[in-house]
Amino acid sequence: RTSERLRHKNRAVSAWDYERLVLEKFPNIHQVKCVTHVGNEDYVGKGSVTLVVVPKIDKNIKSYHLPVVNYTVLDSIKEYLKSISSPFVNIEVRNPIYERVKISAGLRFIQGKNNGTFLKKLNQDIIEFMCPWMLGVDQELELGGVLVKDVILSFIEKCPYVEFVTKFSTVQVFPKDKGGFDVDDTAIHSTNSPIIKATKPWSILIPFENNP
Repeated sequence: RTSERLRHKNRAVSAWDYERLVLEKFPNIHQVKCVTHVGNEDYVGKGSVTLVVVPKIDKNIKSYHLPVVNYTVLDSIKEYLKSISSPFVNIEVRNPIYERVKISAGLRFIQGKNNGTFLKKLNQDIIEFMCPWMLGVDQELELGGVLVKDVILSFIEKCPYVEFVTKFSTVQVFPKDKGGFDVDDTAIHSTNSPIIKATKPWSILIPFENNP
């Protein structure tokens, strides 16, 4: 902590400064990502920074919990950063966008395995594989991340209760800039990329609660 304070001197200049200062000042924030104009020209204007904040996750919550920070805290973070940064910098503080990934496939379970019970188990296992933090595991969320479709398919095929998988495809649901939602369906777009990529640097890919 002392070395960090000596480095940023309680002034926000670099992306690292913004991130560390928020984590120091707001103990209930678990993760911060500072998105600048460089490398993100389509999302952040010149002279602007966007801070994406994720609150600490209650490990006792064993459900599909999507962590968000309330607007009062977002405003407090913004006002704090304005007080310790250049007056010429435009600062935005926001929550992540959660983009849903729907996995579709035909499955046959190992003989003797109840379809209903093991379908629920497969859904749970997919969530734990893709986003263990949703089930209370202490892990950073991947902002602007990617998922490799073949890796997801391989994971499902290797589940000990699955005999085989057919007609595997994914559907990505993400918000449009002007409102509403758009869909990218690999079952329709056969030439699509082998990866699923978050559409924004502050988006997080998560599975639907019920998949195959």
